[in-house]
Amino acid sequence: MLTNFLTIIWRNLTRHSFYSFLTISGLAIGIAAGFLILQYVYFETSYDTFFENKDDIYRVQLNRYNKGELTTQWAAGCAGAGLAMKEDFPEVVKFVNMTKSNAQISYQKNYFKLDYAYYAGQSFFDVFSVPLLRGIDTLVLKEPFKVVLSESMAQKIFGVEDPVGKVIKMNDETDFEVTGIFQDLPERSHMKLDLLYSFESFVNFTSEESRTAWQWDGFLNYVQLHPGTDPDALQAKFPAFIEKRAGEELRQYDAGMEFTLQPLGEIHLTSDYRGEIKPTGDQRATYFLLIIGLFVLLIAWVNYINLTTAHSLKRAREVGIRKVLGSYKNQLMRQFLVESSLMNLIAFTLAGLFILLAFPSFNEFLGRETAYSWPDSSFFWLGLIGIFIGGTLLSGFYPALILSNFRPVTVLKGQFSQSAKGNLLRKGLVTFQFLASIFLITGTYVVYQQLNYLQSQDLGVNINQTLVVNTPSFSSDSVLVSRDDIFKDKLSSESFVEELTNSTAVPGRTPPWNAGGIRLLRQTEAESNQYRVL
Repeated sequence: MLTNFLTIIWRNLTRHSFYSFLTISGLAIGIAAGFLILQYVYFETSYDTFFENKDDIYRVQLNRYNKGELTTQWAAGCAGAGLAMKEDFPEVVKFVNMTKSNAQISYQKNYFKLDYAYYAGQSFFDVFSVPLLRGIDTLVLKEPFKVVLSESMAQKIFGVEDPVGKVIKMNDETDFEVTGIFQDLPERSHMKLDLLYSFESFVNFTSEESRTAWQWDGFLNYVQLHPGTDPDALQAKFPAFIEKRAGEELRQYDAGMEFTLQPLGEIHLTSDYRGEIKPTGDQRATYFLLIIGLFVLLIAWVNYINLTTAHSLKRAREVGIRKVLGSYKNQLMRQFLVESSLMNLIAFTLAGLFILLAFPSFNEFLGRETAYSWPDSSFFWLGLIGIFIGGTLLSGFYPALILSNFRPVTVLKGQFSQSAKGNLLRKGLVTFQFLASIFLITGTYVVYQQLNYLQSQDLGVNINQTLVVNTPSFSSDSVLVSRDDIFKDKLSSESFVEELTNSTAVPGRTPPWNAGGIRLLRQTEAESNQYRVL
């Protein structure tokens, strides 16, 4: 019987080749588009899931208030938050503090400008399960002037040499010994790290206040809680904690602050604050895309149902003859469900081919740095198999029911007519398909226009003829000013340079400095405000 089914299916596919091509290709393109969208959603919602103890690790986010008004929301908050929480709350097992470094490093006169270099506390590798390829997790960041490199950065600086024990220079002034190599973090992490200096080095450069200050921001603080700790209950203790630690100082400047605990796995989609390590995602947009992805898959199968039922009139005589020859209704339904399954399987195979061909362009469009292709989660694949089975039943059951209900005598006499209910359902499916398609096309056009506007609006500067040079930062302001002046003088003498200026940030981006206590000379300290400084 199965052999007979397959023979009939093959004959129908080849005899009605244009219809078969239209049906299968439409379904394949819909499945491919839906899969790519769902794959993106999976990617965005699976950040930081690879960390051990991820459910117990939280980032301390800081909100600053000035005269009762929320002025700054920090991902990288005050210096002493993590240490103070470890001292005051038994729920906190460990903490890690980090702060960004803009320093330039060099090795044997080869210079490197790093975008993701941080000072990090000794417990970093104890809290975060980032594999250390060389070194001992509790020792590599214990002492001042020690540095740990990512695997890719170590290869970039040292090539095939063993970096451990070698010395690199910071800003041509300070020696740092390489004590370890850590595995590059996956792209699905809210962190991106090229190297980590020991936090003790930062204390040595500045003061002990960098461990404890409450009015010095720009420090990432992570806390690991005891398993089973209720983060909301702990967070409810923070107002009294802030009052105890900094209440008097805050009242002096009519200022305020509050801490919130951000679960590690939610940082990427729900956080977009000052001091983020790298750009974050958007939870609302991601879940909206999830709906669109499912919508696209549904439209693909509705289109298949419409084409199949429209084509069913040509199969009516086949059904009539089969029934006259003794076929039962359940046998006919089984035949058309097998046909639907095979059509869906061919469409899924073609969709896989489309996806493989589209992945490079898709990743480039999204701005991903890795050639990430297929999801590595069994949950995702089980869900996709479920969608395939559900889609096959959805797209096969109704046409099979329609075809198996044909009356052989009526059909063979050529007097076949469609029922009012069947017509109503088919018209409803077609209407749904057109409305959904119009909705998606309109949305796509609007987004295209928005992106086109963003890319073509007048910025007040000819960016095609303007070059931004990130000059290295040096620990001594006098050295920085001196080298900047020399650099500017050299550039100004070049014939291709028309104008030249410098700034602490690229115009259009958020200035990195946020300073408080700024007031007119005639104002009191209580009247001072916070400002972004450029």
